[in-house]
Amino acid sequence: MTKIVAFFGILLFVALISAGCHAQSNAESMYENDQTGDATYYGHTDGGNCAITPRPSWASSLTYLVALNQNQYVSNYFSGGCGVCLEGRYLGTGAGADPPEETFTALVVDRCPECAVGDIDIAASGDGRWDIEWRAIDCPVGSQNINYLFEGSNTFYMKLGVRNHRVAVDSMEVRTQNGGSYVKATRTTDNFFECFNCDYPMDFPMPVRITSVTGEVIDDVVERLVADGQVNGEGRQFSGFGGSPPSTPSPGPSPSPSPSPSPSPSPSPSPSPSPSPSPSPSPSPPPASSCSVLVLSLAISIAGLIFSILVQ
Repeated sequence: MTKIVAFFGILLFVALISAGCHAQSNAESMYENDQTGDATYYGHTDGGNCAITPRPSWASSLTYLVALNQNQYVSNYFSGGCGVCLEGRYLGTGAGADPPEETFTALVVDRCPECAVGDIDIAASGDGRWDIEWRAIDCPVGSQNINYLFEGSNTFYMKLGVRNHRVAVDSMEVRTQNGGSYVKATRTTDNFFECFNCDYPMDFPMPVRITSVTGEVIDDVVERLVADGQVNGEGRQFSGFGGSPPSTPSPGPSPSPSPSPSPSPSPSPSPSPSPSPSPSPSPSPPPASSCSVLVLSLAISIAGLIFSILVQ
């Protein structure tokens, strides 16, 4: 009986690690691949589970604020879909009285627990369920920098959110005391990070290290502590996803220009030959993710452990 319990306990542990890796891949896949699903409406909101308040100034340039389906909201553990910007189009089919705009942009500010993968719930009045296609894009932050939002914090407890980011945030590390080491913070379901293993009380200015879903790392400094409120950093921002669409149509042949009449009988000079364009280098395949390496290492180690349990 002990062997059976140990065996299934090990399988459960591997499943949890694999699920975490799958969640991590969700955020990147929203940028890399077209997503299809339904668009519905749930009414206007000034809040939302992502706690993006106040709204960034550029949010007014987008068509909608939306709630993202539970699976993709959780991306990168608990709330990785928060603050992602989307670009989508209405596919022309569905049912109801109020189809969405033919093309639209949106900011994820909330979670839709009952929505299926690919679905969004629009924070506006409307009726119907409509077929859409969308993809995550860089948020139009312009020259604005990342800032930070504290909630219920004091010198012995940190609950800190990253706001106004160009692409989705993967993780945060903090150095709460001068001369200390960076400690990885834990993400919450409402788009903040807590640090239970950090050294307290916190010293300010406080260094933070933020990683995006692209793997880009930013070292920034949170200038001061406020119990509940927004503070600036040192002026940092992610460069953007920078990925190419998965399918780009090949350009058609350029039409030949119509010959211009010569103003005089003088012979035209022979055109210089155009240099042949250098071929673009083939992109290198992306390296294996840290989660993939972790799961492989665990599988090898656990295989040996299972064998030793079964032969005892």
